[in-house]
Amino acid sequence: LEATVAEQKTLIGKLEDDILKGYGARDKHRAASVGSIVSIPGAAGGSGGSDGGGTGGSSGLVDADSVLMVVCGQRDRFRQRMGELEEELRAERERSSKLVAELERLKADNVKLYERMRYVQDYTSAGGDRPNSSRSRKGDIEAGPAEDVESKYKKIYEDTINPFAAFSTKEREQRVRELGLRDRITLTGGRFLLSNKYARTFVFFYAIGLHILVALSMYRLSSLSHARIKFDESELPSKHSLLSAALRSRNATYGGGFSSN
Repeated sequence: LEATVAEQKTLIGKLEDDILKGYGARDKHRAASVGSIVSIPGAAGGSGGSDGGGTGGSSGLVDADSVLMVVCGQRDRFRQRMGELEEELRAERERSSKLVAELERLKADNVKLYERMRYVQDYTSAGGDRPNSSRSRKGDIEAGPAEDVESKYKKIYEDTINPFAAFSTKEREQRVRELGLRDRITLTGGRFLLSNKYARTFVFFYAIGLHILVALSMYRLSSLSHARIKFDESELPSKHSLLSAALRSRNATYGGGFSSN
């Protein structure tokens, strides 16, 4: 239906373009014919020429109006048809969704019916009627295509009551309960992050922002350390000269004391 609607739209546009092109070419041809008639010397009188021009103009207007009415009528019909097709498409989509829901419901009902059938078979087997039930089953259920239907719903039913799946789920829940508080918090947070799109996005941008902050902090600390080292190097000669002067004064003081003794 969608392809039909698109094709109808394309045809409408092409038809309108073709009509406009044809109408423009006809106007050009008519104008050239009128000009050639007027340019012929001794053609008709002034009044006759004016009457012919008026008749030609009126016929041209009538033709233009008729073509416009045809185009408008076709456009309205195509629009109506497109609306009908869109309505049919919407109805088919609703019908498809309803059929899918009905199919799922029938599937669940058939699984329940197969479960009841198994219960009846087990009950009759426990009552001593197992051979008769087997014969009736072979005659009624396993005849023809019914065997495929039974095997299909048998597989679905066995999947729902699979003890290994139930055991696996039970073991998983028990292992989760045996975890410590930190491990349980980690597991819950991991499940939340994996199941939530917005949480994953937040963690991603948070990690990027944290890395940028750490990089800027390290750059700032390195620049401050470099500036401090340069300052210490610039102050080193003055400190060395002061230390040398202090040592000389100390040597002079102790040397004078020893000489006086």
